[in-house]
Amino acid sequence: MPVVFELTGQDILMGLSIPDFNVRADVVPGQTVRLALTPDKTGTFDFLCDIFCGSGHDTMNGTLTVT
Repeated sequence: MPVVFELTGQDILMGLSIPDFNVRADVVPGQTVRLALTPDKTGTFDFLCDIFCGSGHDTMNGTLTVT
């Protein structure tokens, strides 16, 4: 089933990457970016900010669970 992430940033360019699905997007301040993903596998997958964005960048990551 397709999923569309809507991403917004407030003050600095960031990047969202989900390596296991080979998708990424630049998140431009003040704009809404839509990132489409049709998962082809289930499990827990890492995502991260892949553009250095300043203090706290190292902790800008998480997991995506696909069931």
